[in-house]
Amino acid sequence: MQLAGLPHGDGDDGESEWVTARLSYGFVRESRQLLAFTDGVEVCSPPEVRAELVAAAASVTDLYQ
Repeated sequence: MQLAGLPHGDGDDGESEWVTARLSYGFVRESRQLLAFTDGVEVCSPPEVRAELVAAAASVTDLYQ
C-alpha cells in the first residue's frame, strides 16, 4: 500500500471526524488489509476494491455463523 495523497484541508478544521485519503495498491486483493479497520474506514472507489472487501467480509461472516 502506498499513500497517494491527502486532499488539502480535509480534517484540518477540528470538526470533521473523517479524512479522505487516497491509497494505491498493486493488486486488488491487497486491499483486504483495510478490513483491520472494521467500520472505521470506507472505500469509495474503485468498485473492484469494494467488491473484494464485500467478498472477504462475507467469507469471514460465513465462517463464524
